[in-house]
Amino acid sequence: MATSFKRNRTQEYIESEIDPTYDPLDDDGSKRKAFQQKSELFMFSTCQKIIIRSYLEQDAYDYLFSAFVSFFNGIQNICENNYSWSTVELYYTMFYQLTQLLFCPSSITCVNSMDASYIPIAKALT
Repeated sequence: MATSFKRNRTQEYIESEIDPTYDPLDDDGSKRKAFQQKSELFMFSTCQKIIIRSYLEQDAYDYLFSAFVSFFNGIQNICENNYSWSTVELYYTMFYQLTQLLFCPSSITCVNSMDASYIPIAKALT
């Protein structure tokens, strides 16, 4: 199983809209704090919401695909009597499926930074 450190389209897009110069891998705490302050005040436009919804769907499909790949690899490992690795593959199947559900716009919640309330992302993106 290949390990990928690629970040999600949704995350990359939102970070680039809030502050195009922000690098999440930078260890500078003051830059991270400045980005956090910008993100708490940031309001998405209607166009940005449409783009985010599209990226959420694409990221969800990617996780679902990864779940299928892990599932079939796990089943193949069972058929080859490689039970320890099949357990890992089947664990990742569940991880990818649960992550995929988080990326479905109707099931995600986001925090409204103004009053710290949780609202469904589908409502926030309308």
